[in-house]
Amino acid sequence: MTPAIVSVSRRTDVPAFHADWFFRCLEQGWAMAQGPGGSRFVSLAQRDVAGFVFWTKNPAPMLDRLDQLGDVPFYFQFTLTSYGRDVEPGIPPKGEVLVPLFRQLSRQVGRRRVVWRYDPVFFSPVYTLDYHRRWFDRLAGLLGPYTDTCTVSFLDWYPVMERSMTQLGAQHETSQLRREAMACFAACARREGIRLVTCAQDGDFSDLGVTPGACVDPARLGLPPAGRDRGQRPLCRCAPSVDIGFYGSCRGGCRYCYAARGAY
Repeated sequence: MTPAIVSVSRRTDVPAFHADWFFRCLEQGWAMAQGPGGSRFVSLAQRDVAGFVFWTKNPAPMLDRLDQLGDVPFYFQFTLTSYGRDVEPGIPPKGEVLVPLFRQLSRQVGRRRVVWRYDPVFFSPVYTLDYHRRWFDRLAGLLGPYTDTCTVSFLDWYPVMERSMTQLGAQHETSQLRREAMACFAACARREGIRLVTCAQDGDFSDLGVTPGACVDPARLGLPPAGRDRGQRPLCRCAPSVDIGFYGSCRGGCRYCYAARGAY
C-alpha cells in the first residue's frame, strides 16, 4: 500500500470540534472517509500515512497532543479572516484568541508548518474593499513573523450557501475589484515577508507577485511531487490526498461554508 497524504479535513473543522475523534482514530489505526460512492475505511497506521494536512479556524484542542502524531510530517492550514459574528458565529474572537493561538502554534511547530488562509474573500456593504485592505494589513503585520505563506481566494457561490450570502448583501465581484483587492493584499504580504498564493482561482495575478498555490503540498511535507488531485476542482493544484471526516458536522456556522450541509 502506497502511503497517502491525509487531509483533516476539507469537510469539517476536525482540530476545533473533533480532535478527540481524530486521536481515537489515530490510536485505533483507521478512520472513515466520506465520498460520492459511500464511506470507506482509511488506514492511519504510520506506515500508511505520508503526511497530515490539518485545516482549521481554531487548533487549540490539538496543541498539547501533537506529539501523538509520531514521526508523520504535518502542517496546518489556519484560516484567519476579518469577518465578524454575523458571518462566522461559532468562531472565537480574532484579536483576543485566534492571533495568539496562531503565534503559539507557529512557535510550537515552526513557521513553515502554519499556512495562513485569508479566504474566502467576499464583498458587501459592510465588507468593502477598504475594510479588507485595512484588516489584511493589520493581520499581516501580526502574523508575518509566524508564517511564510498566505493563501487567498474569492468566494465561490455554491448553491448551498447562496441564500445566506445574499442575506448578507454579498456581491458577485467584478474582475477589476478582484484585481484591486489582490494588489492590496500583495503589497501588505510583501512588506511582511509573506508569500501570497491563490487557491483554485481564475485570473492571472503574476504581475503582482501572486502565484497559484497548492494547499495540499508535498514539498511542505518533505515529499516528492505527486501530480494533481483530479477529484478536486479544475483549477485546484493540490496533490492527491484522502479527506477524513464528514460534511455537516462543523459547529463553526460560517455562512459562506460549502460543507455545512451534506454534499451527497
